[in-house]
Amino acid sequence: MGNSLSTLKPLFSSSSALLLLLAVITHVPVVTASGPFEREECAAYITAEYNKTNGTRWNSSILFSIANISEPILTLNGCETICGAGTGWYPDIGPRLVEWFLPIFLLISNMQFPLIGMESFFLVLHLLGDPIDSTWSLLDKIDSWNRCCALARKRLTNEADIWCLAIIYAARREIEDVSDYQLEQTDINITSVRTTASDLLRQRKNEIFRTVFAVAMYIFQVISAFVPSVGASSSPSGGKIGTAMLLSWLVPVVMLSNTVGDLGSPASTEKTISTFMASNKQPRNIINVSVWSGALYSYRPNKGLGNSGWRLATISALPVAIAFGTSFTVLEAGPTYFSCRSLFVIGASAYWGLSALLTYTFSRKAVQSCFSSGKHLWYVILVKDFLVAAPILSLIVASSCGYWNTCYCWGGGPAHGDNTKVPLNPTNIFNFNNGKFYPAIVGTGLGFQLIVFLVMLGFGWHGLRALGLRLPLLNWMTSWWWERRVVRGSNRLAPVAEAEPQWENRELSCMGIMDENQGGTEIKCEEV
Repeated sequence: MGNSLSTLKPLFSSSSALLLLLAVITHVPVVTASGPFEREECAAYITAEYNKTNGTRWNSSILFSIANISEPILTLNGCETICGAGTGWYPDIGPRLVEWFLPIFLLISNMQFPLIGMESFFLVLHLLGDPIDSTWSLLDKIDSWNRCCALARKRLTNEADIWCLAIIYAARREIEDVSDYQLEQTDINITSVRTTASDLLRQRKNEIFRTVFAVAMYIFQVISAFVPSVGASSSPSGGKIGTAMLLSWLVPVVMLSNTVGDLGSPASTEKTISTFMASNKQPRNIINVSVWSGALYSYRPNKGLGNSGWRLATISALPVAIAFGTSFTVLEAGPTYFSCRSLFVIGASAYWGLSALLTYTFSRKAVQSCFSSGKHLWYVILVKDFLVAAPILSLIVASSCGYWNTCYCWGGGPAHGDNTKVPLNPTNIFNFNNGKFYPAIVGTGLGFQLIVFLVMLGFGWHGLRALGLRLPLLNWMTSWWWERRVVRGSNRLAPVAEAEPQWENRELSCMGIMDENQGGTEIKCEEV
């Protein structure tokens, strides 16, 4: 372990320093003079001076344009001379942090934590340090449920029984090192299969509706930033919104985590499966379930790019890519355009991409055999995740507090250099951004995040349905549709489709049984 960390230390150190160095470089040009940058006060001061008969008049090296004296534009030198070259920390730091980060913390707290001890809380560190791998791992878990459903479908024909057997297969994969061939050799007693599946579903945890509430609060907070009658501020800051939207990938990932849920504690699962397997003579390879051996659904180091793996990896990168696009587009709006925060967003997104690449590389068997595997690999990944998450989150908080509120950054210094012009009060741009541009971009970004979540559900639909995913509205609409077609005596159904209501009744009976499970009633998987 020690040799492994010492080998990786230079890589981690240089990678972590890169993002911090980026922040320092973009900040260095504005810390050479004393006095914080106070944009609004400076604009009011210049306007007042020009409205005085004997007021100060500045030359073109200081004042670039006074076409509208209420909206002065300064040169970089003039801004640093008159307005201050230091950082203008925002006076409302507390409300800013509460406004955006409290909903984000609420989202994170709604992640699905497995019942395996305090180490499960490290999933938050892995989530923030490597959101792409966390999402990929969740999708890989759903994909394994899809395979369990496909295996069960080879052995049974009744849809309800297929789901029951798929649940048992999925539970065995939780606690055993078992192959597809071994699963297919399991003796099937329909009564035992139904009873065991019922017991497993009673243990299953799924907090998707609680998470939907947390997401709704997050979206409400976003809306309140743009609607003065709802929120406290009538002038949202592009810098505040842009950096906050960099974490919008949490919306689909947290919802996916709770949709997946878990099968309860490993001990309960082992007890239930042992009872089911008592009549089977098949040898079992029970694994010690822990964070690094599969109990944490958001960390699955043995996944690969084979079969559907590359598609899962691509889908997993979409939430971060959309968050980057939303954040970068908001920050690209005037009057700052390409600014210090834009560089940070690029660096943070690239850092997350690098983190996913490192996790994938370290998890390859060839690499594991060289330095670490299992528990040691998990600790290496955690160190890497901390070195990624800490600087990104620190700079997001600092940015919301005013870290890049300087003449250089306000004028888009990274793009213009010494030719930077600093508009102090571009009212028309502010009104357009606050009223139209920011709401449109943020709404579009969050809409795409929800679409990605639906794509994830569609990819793992068979496995999620088998594991008891409940969508009451969809089930009600299905039942209502069949009732209208049958009760009203529609004769337009094709002969092949006449059997569909019977098949649907069997399925809906099973679904209803699963729903009743949530209320604590007895589960019976019987055909209607």
